[in-house]
Amino acid sequence: MMKTYPFFFFFIILFVMLSCNRNENRDQLAGLKALSDSVRFRYVPDSRDDVFEISVLQHDGKPVLRGVTSVAEAKTELLSRIREISPEAVDSIIVLPEEGLEDHIYAIANVSVADLRTNAGYAAEMATQVLLGMPMQILQNGNSWYRVKTSDGYVAWIQKSTITRINRESLYEWETAPKVIFTDDYGFAYETADENRQRSSDLVFGNLLKWEEDHGRFYRVAYPDGRQAYVLKSQSRMIND
Repeated sequence: MMKTYPFFFFFIILFVMLSCNRNENRDQLAGLKALSDSVRFRYVPDSRDDVFEISVLQHDGKPVLRGVTSVAEAKTELLSRIREISPEAVDSIIVLPEEGLEDHIYAIANVSVADLRTNAGYAAEMATQVLLGMPMQILQNGNSWYRVKTSDGYVAWIQKSTITRINRESLYEWETAPKVIFTDDYGFAYETADENRQRSSDLVFGNLLKWEEDHGRFYRVAYPDGRQAYVLKSQSRMIND
């Protein structure tokens, strides 16, 4: 029986060593996660203003940083500080806007009122709304949704069908073009210069459309996607940006 003791003690020692390694790795990972939280609090204290969704994981004994952020400086600092502790840390962080969006990283709301939500889905909480003609920056592609940043700095998800994607040049053209603003609480744009004919869409106060020409009692206007329509002058007025 005595001959079995060395093997018994060997397994005890091995178990203790493995447990110590697991505890050490767990403690290190917890420390790296705390460090990540401190960087997030510094650069993105409010998730409505910017994006910092980074997880610190472990794979093959190495820390792996995975996720997205819209603040390049936050990624730079996080990697620098973590690699001071773990030089082998793996970088899998994507800086938004995503590269796959190419140069079409801007958009304009193309419906009277577009809903923005906290996550990419109809069940998600409403974050804010944007009106027809309002520009925004696209940050991330998500199936039927885009994560965007509005002109007033709000970050949320918007349904793709409610916007028109454009590049920087087209954004400049839209922003500098003369426009018509709808001034009634509620109304319509029409396919022809006749309010008794087919409607193009509903309109609400504050909607912006590109001015094309005066047409009697109407303005001929264009939507962000290029559609043409007519708006009653009695329900709108010209503005020049």
